[in-house]
Amino acid sequence: MLHWVFVLFVFSLIAAFMGEEELSAIAGQITVVLAILFFVMFAIALLFSKSGPSKK
Repeated sequence: MLHWVFVLFVFSLIAAFMGEEELSAIAGQITVVLAILFFVMFAIALLFSKSGPSKK
């Protein structure tokens, strides 16, 4: 999951250097959304691991 955030981050940087502002903005928004989702999933996993045995 985390490597996709990194890939999109690099993609947004490349798009920014190429002057594709719209593409860079879209990739940046997707990266932010994925980062937030990853953080939420990580927090939920921590809560479940503290309350009981984790199945993941």
